[in-house]
Amino acid sequence: MHTTNRWILIAAVALVSSGLGCAGAASSPSRLSDRSTAPAEAAAVLDPRPASTDLAVAQVAPRRRPAGPPVLLWERPVPFATGLAAGRDRVFVFSGNDILALDTASRSVAWSYEAPELRPGARVLGCACPAGGSLVREQVYTIAGGDTVMALDPATGKVRWSQVVGQAAASPPVERDGTVVLLAADTDGFFLTGLIAATGVPRWETRPAAPIFPALVLFQGLVLAPLGAGGAAAFSLETGQLVWSTTDQMARDLFDDAQVGAGVLTLKTNDGIVALDARTGSSLWQKKLPEWPVVLTISGERVYAGTRSGHLSAFDVRSGEFRWSADLTPGFYSDAVLATENTLHVLARGGRLVALDPATGQIRWEDRFPAAMGAPTVVDGALSLATLDGTVYVLDPETGVRRGTATVPGSVVLPPIEGSGGFFVL
Repeated sequence: MHTTNRWILIAAVALVSSGLGCAGAASSPSRLSDRSTAPAEAAAVLDPRPASTDLAVAQVAPRRRPAGPPVLLWERPVPFATGLAAGRDRVFVFSGNDILALDTASRSVAWSYEAPELRPGARVLGCACPAGGSLVREQVYTIAGGDTVMALDPATGKVRWSQVVGQAAASPPVERDGTVVLLAADTDGFFLTGLIAATGVPRWETRPAAPIFPALVLFQGLVLAPLGAGGAAAFSLETGQLVWSTTDQMARDLFDDAQVGAGVLTLKTNDGIVALDARTGSSLWQKKLPEWPVVLTISGERVYAGTRSGHLSAFDVRSGEFRWSADLTPGFYSDAVLATENTLHVLARGGRLVALDPATGQIRWEDRFPAAMGAPTVVDGALSLATLDGTVYVLDPETGVRRGTATVPGSVVLPPIEGSGGFFVL
């Protein structure tokens, strides 16, 4: 991978149940010999299950009894990264379009891939995707030379296929139901292309009549894309044909997977939100909000919309019927909500973590974590929250009781993500 003087430290942390021992591991975590002495940033792996020689028992213990403090298992320096993904026995560190795959069992480098420099055509167009690395199911994708989609084997890093897409790949590849989709460009403009996931062979290509943003969502046989002028368009995942398009009163904004669910696509308008039927594009309902929403997510049968100043509202996803509102000052960040079946966890600015009843909006508990990074993550009954100063907190998601903390050298720059047997933090 490209040489850089900025390094991130990757580490693994496990939880131990009260009375199960492992105190020595908790007080003196093992360190790898190639650890950076003064890392600028840190990536960590957290295991929310009690440490035990019986893995099957350890997997269920946090749900049956309180878990103890997290224990640092391992850490490893990696080059500066733009993203992190966890797969089977692997954690993938993305640095632009370069990839470093670490074996979580041996704690060593399994393989690495260095993307070639931009080819002249991609450089001239100036729209090549700068960070196309991603893990989708059982395949790792990246962009080579600015114009070629690469599919790699997650276990070995072996190239399964490569496919040139125009003169520049303008968005990261996304994949569903056997089709890889991305936005590409050539001298005639931008176009969407669909590739067969198993082989990389082109399946279809379509040139939208209106410009679209490079943020694609695949949902129920559709490719949903935000329009440059505001609004959205839907294309068939099978054929690439336009299914519907709408721009009425829509704001110019990107959207993501969290805004799609129960057959509904929610979008921001100039003064609130609108819900569209994802299959047809027809408007289902529209609501005004006190100000611009920075949080918009669907979970179960509810849509949650939160404004910058902290006004959080819940609506029925199909009818738009108002359910409740809550004042969570001083406001939110865009990735501040973790919605589960039983609890809605919201991180407000200033590190205020609030747990609400999703049916009523009633606050169940709250706590403060200065310099917290994004929404928390729940794995195996443990709630994990990371902070900029390198502290990782583990809490009971229902009661808010703190189970313990782990300190990762350096700073945490991304919220925790779920991985095989634990949390990963970059």
